[in-house]
Amino acid sequence: MKAIVAACVGGLVGAIIWGAIAHFTGYEIGYIAWGIGALIGFLSAAAGGEGSTNGAICAVVAVLSLVAGKGLAVKFVLDKELKAALHPMYVEMQSDAQQFKAVSSKDDYPQFMFDHDYTVEESAADVGSAELAEFETETVPILEGLNDGWSYKQFEKHLTAGTNMIMEGLKESFGIIDVIFFLLGIATAYKIGAGSQET
Repeated sequence: MKAIVAACVGGLVGAIIWGAIAHFTGYEIGYIAWGIGALIGFLSAAAGGEGSTNGAICAVVAVLSLVAGKGLAVKFVLDKELKAALHPMYVEMQSDAQQFKAVSSKDDYPQFMFDHDYTVEESAADVGSAELAEFETETVPILEGLNDGWSYKQFEKHLTAGTNMIMEGLKESFGIIDVIFFLLGIATAYKIGAGSQET
């Protein structure tokens, strides 16, 4: 039992370290997975665990820890990238929102869109009904929300609603190198956890 607890502690610590490195560096480093597997196996073996059953438990803990660690790392990297992309937009739209208060009816939307670069058309008169409808349903609620005092977090939440950023980030960032280091981490956890009694 002590060996299993030690493996779980190693997995938890490893996942947190992976996430922390991503948070402080802004990079998601795949080879950390190998080190986490070694940490899990080492702590379990140090607590007296050995044999193929203990190795298998270490491997399972490694899988869970690596998924959690990768998820944390992706989340922290995405948070930084998202803030870098969205914060300037937030500041600009706050200014636009103040001026949007002067818009008295929907008839004024095309001119506002043209004046504040919410259209690619060359004049307000050229703004089409589809573009106008999109502005009304997607942009106007944001401008009104900013006028109601939305914080940056509320602004971000509105723009990313309905999107699982972590899952999307995992899909985009998980490549062959990650697969290799995941397998190395899991195999290392098993090998060290099984120790000399491996069968």
